Amino acid sequence: LYPNPSDGQFVIGFSAEEKLDVTIYNITGSKVYTNSQLLPGQTIDISSQPAGTYIVRIRHNSGVIREMIQKL
Repeated sequence: LYPNPSDGQFVIGFSAEEKLDVTIYNITGSKVYTNSQLLPGQTIDISSQPAGTYIVRIRHNSGVIREMIQKL
């Protein structure tokens, strides 16, 4: 994920040609973003959300990855 921290717009760097299933949760566990067809290089925008730490769940053919991102 970059940039991290960010202003709420960021990209998940991946080179696979598969589309990713991305869900973002705030720190209390509420879903704030979902995209089941994320393409390489596509910008994710959660700038309308308040500053804080967010959990990013990335699902792809090889499994599930969880990352944290800080929105300033």
